Amino acid sequence: MSRVRGPGASQSAAAKCAVILLAAGLLAASIKWRAATFFDASSPTVRLSSASIHSTVEDRRSQGSQPNPIIVDVDATRSGVENTSLLQTISEDLAAGGSASESGTVSMHASRERGRSSFVTWARLDTLPATISWGTLVPSGDISIYAVHSRDGAAVCVRNLGPNDIVLSLRLRLAPAPYKIERLKLPVRRPSETAVLSSSLTPSALSGTSNREASVENLRGRDLAKTGRTTIPMTVRSKGITLIRFTDAAFVSRCALNEVRDRLKLLPKSSAELSRRLHVILDGAAGCDKALTSFYGLPADVRRASVHRFLLVLGQVDALLRNFRGQSGSQPDRATELHDAVLRLNESLADVSATLLGLVPAIVLSNKSPEQSAHGDQPGFGADGPASEARHTMFATVGLVNQGEHSAELVKIGIDRNRLPDGVECEPADPAFFGSLKPNQTAKSTYVLHWQGASAPDLAGIVGDISYFASGAPAHLYPRTW
Repeated sequence: MSRVRGPGASQSAAAKCAVILLAAGLLAASIKWRAATFFDASSPTVRLSSASIHSTVEDRRSQGSQPNPIIVDVDATRSGVENTSLLQTISEDLAAGGSASESGTVSMHASRERGRSSFVTWARLDTLPATISWGTLVPSGDISIYAVHSRDGAAVCVRNLGPNDIVLSLRLRLAPAPYKIERLKLPVRRPSETAVLSSSLTPSALSGTSNREASVENLRGRDLAKTGRTTIPMTVRSKGITLIRFTDAAFVSRCALNEVRDRLKLLPKSSAELSRRLHVILDGAAGCDKALTSFYGLPADVRRASVHRFLLVLGQVDALLRNFRGQSGSQPDRATELHDAVLRLNESLADVSATLLGLVPAIVLSNKSPEQSAHGDQPGFGADGPASEARHTMFATVGLVNQGEHSAELVKIGIDRNRLPDGVECEPADPAFFGSLKPNQTAKSTYVLHWQGASAPDLAGIVGDISYFASGAPAHLYPRTW
């Protein structure tokens, strides 16, 4: 039986079309707002900040530059034979690449251990060696590889002294865990040479805006349900070193959680009431331990929800401790130490969240604006006048790439102003707000940093601040320049 549509049906269809057109117009306006650029014409140097969200395009140049990559197998579940001479050579190269200039104007050296390279410490190269085997013949003796493993994870260092770039297929066997993966690239240097300003590169969607020689790049993490092998394609530049670091984010989170519990035991001596309230809050998230890894067989969505529920609880703890420290005025040592431990736990749990969701945070420092980089213009770095009075400008692009299968909601991207080095100003002051970051999309925002004087600031103090919602709770990521 056919149905006859009356005038009311036609009006209803017309109304629906009008609603659809209105929604499309609002979406277009939203996209235009997100890509807006802000200018300050009152400044002699144009100050700008741009925010945008766009589709991610994979860059496969590093994989396609050589048809047959060198295959290297590393077993991070077994200890190998320590090559003391190679470790010493690599350590010396890394120390030369990360040392500061005599004038102190440009520095990448931020080692926590006196007399040791920060790169060696970062890569944990002083831990147990891992076994290495070559899947194909090595073309020359100019390539050397050293790998280590520990309870924190694993790291692989590739050193290329040859005249040509090499392409590797790194196949790493790892224990089950969610792994945060980072890649450090830097040139092989003579001890008399010094490194340039550091930057943290992004996946291909954010590359092209940094012109630094040494760089740290966040890669998409891996969540292994059982002991298995993961493959990382990589290109090692001629006369260069590449370090790949795998960090067990669940282990780091458990260590941070244990530290919070230990600090909490000492708190009653400072404030019994505060201790009681914190116990009530933290005890409600006791089941988060099993959600940190897939070892217990929990579904992925349950693990994500549990981790974010604990992040929500930590937000309450953070607010309570900030309020207590603000009211006490003297900021008792035990409360301060507990608060620092809570912040470390918050960051490590956010790393677990990013790994489970396939989110990759990034920060890029450049002396060119994105527009200058796109058009090949000369950098607008520095200013006229005596060095002690010069006003310098640098651009920081902070971004988030979604390489997973789920959307991140209410994404906010900015610079952590509380950690900026002394004398450094950031424009604009407010973060950029985005809606939903869908799979294969990238959100990024550029900020202008200013400082005055002859010496460069400590770049370790320039930290991105990225927040997003997943499973109904927020998470914060803090990509660092080094």
